[in-house]
Amino acid sequence: MKKQLGYFFSNLFSEFNLCLLICIGGIIISFIKARKFFIFYIILFLFPLLYASNYDIVDIDSYFLMSYLALSLFGLFGIVWILLNLHFKKYSHSIAAAVILLFIITEFTFNYKDNDLKDVYCFQDYSKSVLNSVKPNSIIFSYSWDILVSPSYYFQLVEHYRQDAIVIDKELLRRSWYYNQLNTQHPMVLKEMDNDVTRFLDALKPFERNQSFDANLLETSYRRIMTDLVGTNIENREFYISPELVDNEMQKGEFVLPAGYTIVPDNLLFRVVKGKEYIPALDPDFTVRMPQQKNRYTELIMNAAGGMLARRALYELQFNKLDRARVYINKIKQEFPEYNLPAGLSEAMNK
Repeated sequence: MKKQLGYFFSNLFSEFNLCLLICIGGIIISFIKARKFFIFYIILFLFPLLYASNYDIVDIDSYFLMSYLALSLFGLFGIVWILLNLHFKKYSHSIAAAVILLFIITEFTFNYKDNDLKDVYCFQDYSKSVLNSVKPNSIIFSYSWDILVSPSYYFQLVEHYRQDAIVIDKELLRRSWYYNQLNTQHPMVLKEMDNDVTRFLDALKPFERNQSFDANLLETSYRRIMTDLVGTNIENREFYISPELVDNEMQKGEFVLPAGYTIVPDNLLFRVVKGKEYIPALDPDFTVRMPQQKNRYTELIMNAAGGMLARRALYELQFNKLDRARVYINKIKQEFPEYNLPAGLSEAMNK
């Protein structure tokens, strides 16, 4: 909540620019002149803001739309106050039109560059690169909705790109309808998990119906689903895990691999393997066109892709394969020059 509220207020001026002063003035004026409107709009501003800030997601901006709208409504009071206090009756309509036009031009001028996406290809490049980096008929387990899962729906279902790759959303596994979707699109994935799925759906049913439910049973069944998803499929197809799952759920012990299995960095994802011997990987033969205009979304891609390449380089160094490590380091420098290499990796490459 602290992080999202900090983002909201730090980003407020870039959303409204100079018009923010009019909005603040409108808050004061409505409090004095129109108390009921003030109370109504302040509720529209505060409650969605406090509610939305509980979501730990990257695409939080759209969740703040109601709060932005409330501020805009406060801005109306500021504009009206300016117009009512203009004493040039002969030119009042012209001045009013000029003031409103000034606000529109100001917003357009300050915000056009941030919203001009004509040269932004990094999202399609990254998601296609991830899909193309896995072996045929592989499973990709992720909940990176913004830059992988949702784009994969479009590329696979609309453009028919790498339809053999099975992208499974870790968070959607919490919902009963998602199992129908998986059985329709990829019937073989859950074939050997009937008992686990039935047990989980039975525990989930009262939760989805707002009835009394066993939280421990629900969580235990859910974690079992994730582990068995690997165990029942790993012999038939490659299984890949996206970095956010490794850094969060696996670090916390919420997602555990079957006994005897581990993960190795393999280009843009982690690959589930058996044993601890060296596992070769293909060269990072992909291109992600990063835009000049950076934001938190493009940084998410840079950190995800650059971080995985750096991890692969460190993995190569563990097996004294310096030349292979340089391949991935050079790729980082080529594709993501602004990515900060881990200190240990930089030192090792300079020796």
